[in-house]
Formats: sequence, C-alpha cells, structure tokens
Amino acid sequence: MTEDQLEQEALGWLADLGWQHHHGQTIAPDGENAQRSDYRQVLLRERVSAAIERLNPSIPAAARSDALAQVLDLGLPVQLAANRAFHKLLVNGVPVQFQKDGETRGDFVRLIDWREVANNEWWAVNQFTVKGPHHTRRPDIVLFVNGLPLVLIELKNPADTQADIWKAFDQIQTYKAQVPDIFQYNEVLVISDGSEARMGSLSADGERFLQWRTINGTDLDPLGQFNELETLVRGALAPALLLDYLRSFVLFEDDGRLVKKIAGYHQFHAVRAAIEHVVAASRADSAAGQRGKGGVVWHTQGSGKSITMKGHNLMQAIARVNRVFKDKQGGLVVDYIGIGNELKAAMREYTASHGRGRPTVDAHEAYAVLAEKLDVLRAMLHGYDWSGFLTGGHKTLAGAANHVLGLKVEGSRDGKRRFADSALAMSKAFTLCCTLDEAKAVREEVAFLQAVKVILTKRDISQQKKTDEQREQAIRIDALWLCTQPQDMRAGADRLLSVVINLLGEAHAHHGYLFANARASRIKLLVHDGFGVWCATRRLHAGRFVWHVPVTADPGAATPALQLSSQQFEALQLGLPWQRLGEFNTIRRS
Repeated sequence: MTEDQLEQEALGWLADLGWQHHHGQTIAPDGENAQRSDYRQVLLRERVSAAIERLNPSIPAAARSDALAQVLDLGLPVQLAANRAFHKLLVNGVPVQFQKDGETRGDFVRLIDWREVANNEWWAVNQFTVKGPHHTRRPDIVLFVNGLPLVLIELKNPADTQADIWKAFDQIQTYKAQVPDIFQYNEVLVISDGSEARMGSLSADGERFLQWRTINGTDLDPLGQFNELETLVRGALAPALLLDYLRSFVLFEDDGRLVKKIAGYHQFHAVRAAIEHVVAASRADSAAGQRGKGGVVWHTQGSGKSITMKGHNLMQAIARVNRVFKDKQGGLVVDYIGIGNELKAAMREYTASHGRGRPTVDAHEAYAVLAEKLDVLRAMLHGYDWSGFLTGGHKTLAGAANHVLGLKVEGSRDGKRRFADSALAMSKAFTLCCTLDEAKAVREEVAFLQAVKVILTKRDISQQKKTDEQREQAIRIDALWLCTQPQDMRAGADRLLSVVINLLGEAHAHHGYLFANARASRIKLLVHDGFGVWCATRRLHAGRFVWHVPVTADPGAATPALQLSSQQFEALQLGLPWQRLGEFNTIRRS
C-alpha cells in the first residue's frame, strides 16, 4: 500500500460524509477550475465571498466586503495570536458597521451557518500547493468549509516502517515554519499512517495529539484497532459533528503563554451527553424519575479539572472530563470544591440557551451597565448645559471637559480620572449592546461623552510621548558620552546611573531592572544598554572587563579618547546593546 492509496481511501470516507472532492491542481491558479490567483493565497477567496453573501443577505454589500477584508488580513504577525483572532471571527461572526435609514448600525457577518449543515460548502482538497516566503509545500488533504482551510491532514505510508505517524507530525512542524499563513486559519490538525491516527491543535506537542476512538460516542474502536484514521474521519470530521466541535470545543488559554486546546473524544461526547441529559431533566414534562437529574461525569487526575473554572461556556464548565462509556452516564459533577457555583451558573446559562451558547440576555445585561455609567457621567456634568451637544461642536466638548476638571477629588481620583474610567466602562458596555434599540437611542450621547474623554486624556498621552522622547534623548546622550570617554570611565558610570535614577527612580536602578515601567520600547532598549555599560565599567577594577584602546609610547600619557568610525557612532546612537560593542573592538573580556 502507498501513501497515495491511503489518501484516496480517506477522500472516499470524506465523500461518504458529504465532502466534495477537488484536486489541488484543478483549483490551482492555472487550473481548469481556478479558485485563487496565487499559490500564496491560502483561502479560496471566491468561495468565502460567496458564503458571506449567501449567509448574510440582510447585511449591505459594503459591510460584507469589509468582513471579507478582515478575514483576509487578520492584522497579527504571530501565528497563534492570529489563529485565536480568526477563531473568534469564525465562532462569533465578523463585527461590522454600516449606515441604514440614516443610522449607524452594528452587526456580525456570519462565516458559517452553525445550525444548517447544508447551507455550508464542504470541500476536501488533496495536494493543495502553498507557497511560503522561501518554500513551496503540498499538504496531503485540506478541508475547506466555505473556502476556509479549517482542517489539515498529513498522511504517511502505512506499509513503510520508517514513515510512522510521528513523521507526519514532524512534517506539520515543517509546514508551520515554511508555509505559516495556512495555519492562521487552522482549527484542527490530523496526522496518520492509516492504522494510527491522532488529532491535535496548532500549539500542541506530540503528547497532546490524541486518538479519536469512537464514532457514535459509545462504542470504542468500532472498526478495530488498525482503522484509527477511518474512525477519526467518521467520528470527528462528519460535517454536523465538526460544526459542533469547532463551535464549542476549541479554546485558548493565556497564562503568560498562549495555548490552544481542543477536546478529546471522551470530553466531546461527555459534554454532548450532559447537555442532552440536563435539557431533558429541566423540562416540565420530563419523567418523574428523570426530572432534575443530570447524571455524573467522572473526573480523574490529569483530565483537566482546572479548566472547568470559569463558567464561560459549558465546554469550559465540564470539558476535560474522563470517560463516559460503559456504565458511566453523562452529566455534571458539582462536588469539586471551589467551582460549584460557577458550574451551576454555567448550567443555568446553557439550559436557557438549549446548549447552544450564551442566551441573548447578555446584551441586556450590557445595556444595564451602559445605563448605569450614563447616569454617572450625566451626574458629573450636572450644572453644565450640554443640551446642544449634537450641533455644539468643539466649544461644547471643551466646555464639558473644563467642567469635569473643576470637579472635586473623591478618594484618590480627581474628576478627570473618574470621568475617564466611567467613560471607558460605558464604551465597552455599548460595544456589547449596540444592536439593541435602547442602546441605539443613546448612541449620539455616548459618542459625545466618548469625545469628552478623548479631550480630557489626549493631552496626557501627548505629554507622556514627549516625556518618553526626552528620557530617550537624555539616556542616549549619556550612554554615548560614557562609551566615547574611556579616560574617565568610573565617573562616567556614576553620571549615567545618576541620570537613570533621576528619570526612572532609584528602586529600579538598584534592582538592575531599569526599564520596568518605561512605556516606549526604545527607552527600554536604551536604558538596558546604558545599564549594561554601567555594569561593565563598575567591574573594571576587578579585571573582569578591560577597555580596548590604542597603545601609546608614553606609559604616563593620558588615556586617549576612543576613536569611533561613523558606523560605530551611528550604532551607539541607535542604542546598540552593550554586549555587541565587542563587535567594534570596544569592550572585551580579559
């Protein structure tokens, strides 16, 4: 058996499930059914555009075009961060604004119809050529939903002992480095050599690529242990199952390092069973023996209970569970200390929304916050006539800002700070409820109050920028002076340290972390460079560093100033890290 034969078998299974097969060369830029104009394009642009038009008929054409542009350019250079941004657009829709009936309206453009499978376009493309900055690669199978490359499958020859499943894993790591753009849109990665098959996320290491061992959620390995790929395809990549999986079982965590996590087969079916049981048990017409009883989901060590902390959605509430097969019924455990209340809240939320997401009450909750903050801001403007704010222009804005500056201090916050904080909270709440009629009725007032906040804070932002520039210039001058005056290094070091302490505070200097609160990245670099030079000169007397200067005939002569080339001088002006000064024969270890 060859890898190509396995590829054809997989395409056959996908066709059974409703995927349309297209060969990569056929839809290539020079193919008979070209779907892209360049091999660098990883989306099937026309298919995405057609889906947006088909699924959003009430959205104006200009707004649909804006949504497409947002999808085509995610605006984030980091692969995983871009992937998270795309996942948000995929699940929630692409936010757009447009004019209708003389009003600015906000809405979301759907990329997928999550409820009606048939309303989406399902393409399985093999040998899809992708060109990166320096390499051209050809993944075995890419699954496109409405032109979006959501699943990538890499296969290896089942009959080749050297081409095991981990060769496929290594191949994907190569793809990620050499053709990174396609992974911005990836939701699931699959590796297989036919007999073995595993599924993982974009950030998963080999250990986190896991088997998918069921098709119906009950029977394990129904096709036998050497048919894992077919089991995975039929059990996870069937269109209806895949939609449910992508919508509710993919999450990102950021605890200092961004990680993408996707559910295993047991977690996926446990949650689905829990939803079914809970919804059934919550119905008034449910059987007496079933009413109020959701069953049990078993957690074990290492199964991910720490993720079920937060009530964001039911997946996060009861995912990462252990098996629900055999005699273990699906349901919800609430005896895990510390999360009982969060789980109950998540259960109420998902019962109200029939397990499909947060209920629409969210927008009304946001409007309640909006109304509260509006009352606070109106009270702060009490005594100032801003009734003509729609036509008053800058004069009205400036008058309102001056009125706020005259408010008394409460606690540690003056009027400006209190107004700015409340206006920020108002803006966030308005973003969440801007589609409600109640919110639309106050949008001009919201815009006015936002503008007052801008006037109040804009000068501070400009002043901070100016201060940052002054700090940068002062540190640059003194670091440069120190580096070019070796005859007085110890005094120079003390002078530089004094400047840094005056600019950033003594505590930072003493801890050797001088740039902790510097806001401009240039300042961070320059202060760090200056501190490094200072450290080097302070150690000079211990012989740990020596300054490399021209040798003079007279041992008693004064140490000459360092002669720098124009390139070296420019490098110092640009804030070259002190460790690299050795490249210019300036400092070397003894």
